Amino acid sequence: MELETLVNKLKVVMSAAGRYHSVHLARALLAQGALQKFFYAGLPGDQQYFPQDKLSFHNLVSLADRIFVKLSLDRFCLLSRWYTWRDKYFDEQVANQIDNVGPFNVFVGWANGCLATLKKIKKQQDAITIVEAGSMHIFAREKILEQEFARHGIATPKMLEENKNRMLEEYQLADYIAVPSEHVKQSFLAANISEHKILKIPYGCNVERFFSERPKPSHGPMIFLFVGQVCLGKGIYYLLSAWRRLGLRPEVAQLHIVGNVSSDCDNLVGAAQDTPGIIFHGSKAQDSLRGFYRNAHVLVFPSLSEGLAMVIGEAMAAGLAVICTQNSGGPELLADTQAGLLVPPADAKVLADKIAWCLANRDAVLEMGQQARSLARQYTWQDYGERIIKKYTDLLEK
Repeated sequence: MELETLVNKLKVVMSAAGRYHSVHLARALLAQGALQKFFYAGLPGDQQYFPQDKLSFHNLVSLADRIFVKLSLDRFCLLSRWYTWRDKYFDEQVANQIDNVGPFNVFVGWANGCLATLKKIKKQQDAITIVEAGSMHIFAREKILEQEFARHGIATPKMLEENKNRMLEEYQLADYIAVPSEHVKQSFLAANISEHKILKIPYGCNVERFFSERPKPSHGPMIFLFVGQVCLGKGIYYLLSAWRRLGLRPEVAQLHIVGNVSSDCDNLVGAAQDTPGIIFHGSKAQDSLRGFYRNAHVLVFPSLSEGLAMVIGEAMAAGLAVICTQNSGGPELLADTQAGLLVPPADAKVLADKIAWCLANRDAVLEMGQQARSLARQYTWQDYGERIIKKYTDLLEK
């Protein structure tokens, strides 16, 4: 059957308690006339992208989530407990409304927030069900964080058994699990999830917003950049250790760190404040990130456990070379090219060696950035939408 005919038959219901990449997927489906309904509790401003009959915006969940973050209520309430409550409440609301959306043949729900809806669809609907898993299998992710926190003598943030059990049941109930990268896929295979059940589709990124052909400075200090939450899970300890190992002078190289500092890194960041060449900028709005990308030469992203970090694609679009771990999702975007350097997670020595290589090969770094910028054009959100719609239609055809 022709692709156009299948797309015309595609009717997708989506459910996401938070923003994630759900808005980009929903907009792509809407553009193809394939979005039946989008149950959503992310940012209120995203409502502008959807006609009223296609969007069910859950304002109470959205408002509560924003208040929780704004007031840093995780100081008083375990984060896992909050997400369990938020996602379970949202899921129950969607399950109660799913009968009113009309006929559909594909359901896509975000992990930890679609169990009740999956159960209801399985009983009443003849539809393909897909769980979006944005990160590694819960067992693999938990093990990585436990090991890292133990290494620093810090109690691992507790994940409720209810939270884990919900995700495990979702994995089992869904017909398919969508993942963004190979290492995430491997974590599900290691947990005895059948390979035919796993759909690997790399995310896109905001190429248009961050694209820049502005030449990088060929003289002066080389600027290394980290963007993301400053926490142990992002590998920040190894980045700071690598930098101290090199003993670089600020006129030779600088490390700019953009992002909120998590409580597990307060002491680590405090000790690094006086290290020459390291500048902490705190959290910045998306628009101001463009300035950081344009002024930097290399993005360093040493995450221990990531699905596919969108900051990698953003930095590539701005012409930065990339140093990232195999667990960052970066290999999906770099695609065996010379646009970046891969390092093993949790290895400060290798990370320091790659930083030193960049300093010794500035012309090669500038060339890598140009390759990265060209490569990023293949990973727009439009490209992502086309890839995933093709995947959905393939499933329908089967």
